[in-house]
Amino acid sequence: MKFAFKCFSSVIIVCICVLTAGLTKAEAYDMGKVGESKTIGIGFSHTAGIKTDGTLWTYGFDMVPGSGYSSSVEGSYSGGFATIFRTVPRKILDDVVTVSVGHHHRAAIKTDGTLWTWGDNTSGELGNGTTEMSSVPVKVLDNVAAVSVGAYYTAAIKTDGTLWMWGDNSSGQLGNGNTTASPVPIKVMDHVTAICAAIDHTAAIKGDGTLWLWGANKHGELGNGSTVNSLEPIKVMDSVAVVSLGYFYSSAIKTDGTLWMWGNNKYGRLGNGTTENLATPVKIMEQVRSISAGHDHMAALQTDGSLWTWGKNTGGQLGNGTTEDSLIPVKVLEGVAAVSSGEQYMGALKTDGTLWTWGTQYRDFFYRPIWCSNKPFLNMSGLKVSVNNFSPTPIKSTGRFSDVADNAYYAKAVDWAVENGITSGTSSSTFSPNSTCTRAQIITFLWRASGSPEPVGTISVDDAKPGSYYYKAVRWAAENGIIEGKIFSPDSPCTRAMAVEFIWKQSGSPSPAKNADFLDVANNASYVDAVSWALDKGVTGGTNGTTFSPDTACTRAQIVTFLYRANI
Repeated sequence: MKFAFKCFSSVIIVCICVLTAGLTKAEAYDMGKVGESKTIGIGFSHTAGIKTDGTLWTYGFDMVPGSGYSSSVEGSYSGGFATIFRTVPRKILDDVVTVSVGHHHRAAIKTDGTLWTWGDNTSGELGNGTTEMSSVPVKVLDNVAAVSVGAYYTAAIKTDGTLWMWGDNSSGQLGNGNTTASPVPIKVMDHVTAICAAIDHTAAIKGDGTLWLWGANKHGELGNGSTVNSLEPIKVMDSVAVVSLGYFYSSAIKTDGTLWMWGNNKYGRLGNGTTENLATPVKIMEQVRSISAGHDHMAALQTDGSLWTWGKNTGGQLGNGTTEDSLIPVKVLEGVAAVSSGEQYMGALKTDGTLWTWGTQYRDFFYRPIWCSNKPFLNMSGLKVSVNNFSPTPIKSTGRFSDVADNAYYAKAVDWAVENGITSGTSSSTFSPNSTCTRAQIITFLWRASGSPEPVGTISVDDAKPGSYYYKAVRWAAENGIIEGKIFSPDSPCTRAMAVEFIWKQSGSPSPAKNADFLDVANNASYVDAVSWALDKGVTGGTNGTTFSPDTACTRAQIVTFLYRANI
């Protein structure tokens, strides 16, 4: 097991920790749901995983009674206990079915339904009637079906559907009508099927699919249109299947697989392309089956097993190979079964039982990094795959294509493109919206949008051969200055820069009303005016507040959407 105790100083990764047989870190406020198991959990700088034999193993930041420094790597004093960073995974319990990890405490449900907690207990979050920390698990409740650990409090659903909570209550997050902490479990609600505890607000899903929230609401995180705290549960949405809460923000998946988010939007954590706070839910994605809200970043797992992340990325926690924030979802991995997010760290359990992690892990309370990686790397194998019973209700398709939903952002654009003869499906029933669009395809789309005029000049392009579907389109584009040169590369992907430049030229190369200010669009780039025009006209925006991502390939859905917006 080797560590490089450095951290990257730019968007290029400088340091990676390779774990040959371990687990790793974070701070996930993930949902506990009746009938489902959670086999990975990420805390402040701590990771827990359940192996296929039911044993629970932990690794990373930990606390033990005492004072001063303690070591594995290095520890630090923090008032009555010592912190250590465990470099070797430690077995904690046998016969475990579910684990949940908070800021500095953990909880596990065993096969017999008993709930065990350990770690920090400053606010009574262990639920054992004291405020003394415990480095070993202590039994708290019987007949427990689900658990969710928050920052300094805990919530559990018993097999009879009753919700019990304990620990910190400074913002009313226990939902019992006051702000007094409780070191023992107190009953809060009936008929609960899912629960998520966060820093200082809480969410519960009832058996009828209604979503209820309570606690802090300074940033609109309760989703009821106000910014006033609530000491008791309030109903926010119907038809909800999954919920996850982050640092002053919230997210929920409805039964149709649509992802909705609200609350604080610093760093673009809501994923809607802006940084403006929202006090009511807004739809972000479709076909989502699982989510995990981190401290300032978000992760969503789609039904096809692809993992998407967005928000803050200074620690490489998005896993996309950069340290740039993203205001919109970016695809990171495929074949994922479960995900858990932390402060600046994330872990994904793949369907083959391997755990992949990335981001920055800290050795102590002083945020001193011990390792960092802005790309996923294999951390551990042999883990039990989480049980997630949620499957989105199929969304009604447009009737034209089975893979274009009525509420897809590109649905109207696809209909417009088909009705105007600009493009058709990849088959009689599919449009393939997520397939990469080639240069030949976009030039053909533009040509058809212009009425499919016959080329009139003698200009020829060497790799546009007579008889190809794009032959006339490419000649027309060359005659009209939309493309240049004798080599076109028709099968190469069309990038965002190419797309806006082609559409801008087809529109007559109008002068932009104002200049776009993106760090990755140079002032002398051939497409700088096209980007500014596209932004001003609403054809497309940046991929986050400071970047346009000009070299990112476009999908068929994106291209027809750009064309639709430019022509309506």
